[in-house]
Amino acid sequence: MQLRLLLSAVALPAFIAAGKPSDANRPVVIAGGGPAALASAAMLARRGFANIHLLEKMTKDEYLRATDRSYAMGVSHRGQAALQDLGFDLDCLEREAAVTPSNATIIRPDGLEVVVNMSAGGRRRSRSPPNRLLTRQTLTRLMYRDLMARFPRIKMTFGAKVVGCNVANLDHPSKTATVRYQLDSETAPRAIGDAQLIIAADGANSRIAAHVAEVDPSFQQHQLASEGRFAGGLDRRYKVIAFPPAFDVDVTTTRRRGVLGRRRAEEKSATLHIVPSGSVLIRQDPTMCRGPTDRLLLYIFQTVAKYSRVGMIIAHKDHPILHCTSAEKFYTVLQRYFPQWRNVRQAISRSEAERYVKKRVGHFQPPRHLNRLHVRQRVAFVGDAAHSFPPDLGQGANAALEDVVVLDRCLRETNNCLAEALPLFSRQRAPDAHAIAHLAWRFKMGGSSTPLLQRIRWRTDFVLRLALSRLLPFLFSPPVFLMIGERGLSYTEVWKRAERAGRRMRYAAVLVAAALVKALLLLV
Repeated sequence: MQLRLLLSAVALPAFIAAGKPSDANRPVVIAGGGPAALASAAMLARRGFANIHLLEKMTKDEYLRATDRSYAMGVSHRGQAALQDLGFDLDCLEREAAVTPSNATIIRPDGLEVVVNMSAGGRRRSRSPPNRLLTRQTLTRLMYRDLMARFPRIKMTFGAKVVGCNVANLDHPSKTATVRYQLDSETAPRAIGDAQLIIAADGANSRIAAHVAEVDPSFQQHQLASEGRFAGGLDRRYKVIAFPPAFDVDVTTTRRRGVLGRRRAEEKSATLHIVPSGSVLIRQDPTMCRGPTDRLLLYIFQTVAKYSRVGMIIAHKDHPILHCTSAEKFYTVLQRYFPQWRNVRQAISRSEAERYVKKRVGHFQPPRHLNRLHVRQRVAFVGDAAHSFPPDLGQGANAALEDVVVLDRCLRETNNCLAEALPLFSRQRAPDAHAIAHLAWRFKMGGSSTPLLQRIRWRTDFVLRLALSRLLPFLFSPPVFLMIGERGLSYTEVWKRAERAGRRMRYAAVLVAAALVKALLLLV
C-alpha cells in the first residue's frame, strides 16, 4: 500500500498529490470519447482521481482507424496552450497536423487557377504559434495514445452508447449518480453506479443534457436558430470525401478574346499539381446556379504527406450531390456542376465514390449553449455538450479543450471539492459559452454556399473592422476572426470588444451621414 502511494506521488505533480480527493476510488464517468472527453480524463487523472471510465459509442476499429474521413478541425494557439496545460505532447501534433493558413488554389469556372496567400492580413504580425489543421479522429487518436501511455489504468469502453442517467435528488454531497449505456453487442443496457462525478462530453445531442432537462426545469438549452442573422444557414448540409495527399487536377481553360469586333472562346487543356500543404477551392459553373438550392461548394483541406485529404462538399439540403445513390450518379452530378474539372474519375477513386454515396448527410448544428454548466454537485458539461455552433470560426475543439482547463483550475482552487468546484466552473465558464455561441451567430462567415447578401455583409464588415483597427487601433478592435484564436482573450472579452467596435462604427456612420447632409444643405 505504501509503495503504491509512493509511485502515485512520483507519477503525479506535487501539487496534485497534495490535493488528492478523499474518495478518489469512486467512479468518475465521462460520456464521450472525443477531444473534450480525453482531455477531461487526463485532467482528472492528474488531479488524483483513480477510477475513471470513458464511454465511446464508436467501435475500437473505427476509433483508431488511420484512414478516417472525419471532418477537418483547426487547433489554434488557444487549443494548443490548453493541450500543453493538460500535459499532452505537442510534438506529435506538429508532426501529424498541417499548418494553417497556407496557400489556397481557387479553380474558377473558366478553368483558370488563382493562388491566394491565406497567411496575408491580420495574422502576419502575430507571435502566436501557427494554427494546426487535422481531422477530428487524427486529433482523437493522438490524444488517446498519449493518455493511455501516461495513465494506463483509465478504462475506455468502446461501442457504448449513453442512453440516460440518474441525477435526481443529488442535492446532498453524499448522493451519487448513475449512468446507463448500451453496448452494440448486447440488448440489455448496463449501468455504472455510485459515480461521484459525471463529465458530459457526448456532443451537441448530449443524452446527459437531454435527461437533465427532463427532470430539472431550471436547466435550459438556449438555441439561436430562429434569429434572423442565421437565416439561410439552417438549410446547409455537408458530406465528406477523401482525396490523396498530392494529386493532379486536369482542367479546361476558357479565354475569351475579341477578333474583329466579335468574341470567341479559346479552350486549352492544363494540369494543376496540388501539393499536400495547399488547400483547394473549386468554384461551380454559374450557369448551374439558378437559385439558393443549386449552390455547391467543394473545399479540399491541406494535409501532411502521410494522410489523405479531407474534402468537404457543402450544399443545400435538397441538392442532388447529397442524394446520389451510386458512384456513377455522383460522378455525373459532379461533372455537371464542375465542367472545367476533366479528371474527376481519376482524382476520386471509384471505391471512395461508393463510400461517399453511403455516408450519411451531415448537419451544421445551429448555435446553442446551456444556461449553466453543472448539475448540483455531480455533473459537469464540456465541449459541444455545453456549447455547439457551426464551424465558421474554427473554435469547436479549442473551446472544448479550454473548458477542461477552466474545470481543472476550479478543482485546484477548491482542493478537489466538487460541491464548490462545479458551481465555480459554471460561474466562470457559462459566460464564455454564451459568448462563443453568440459570436458564431453574429459573425457567421459568408462562404460560397451562403446567400449573396450575407456574403457581401460579412466581407464588408470584415474589411471595415480590419481597416479601422489598423488606422485607429485605440478605438476599434480587429475582426472577430483575427481575435478569437488568441488565448489571452476570453470569448467573453472578444464578444465585448466586437460589440463595442460595432457600436462605434454605427456612431461614426451616423456622424459621417450627418456631415454629408449638412454639406449638401450648405451647397443648396
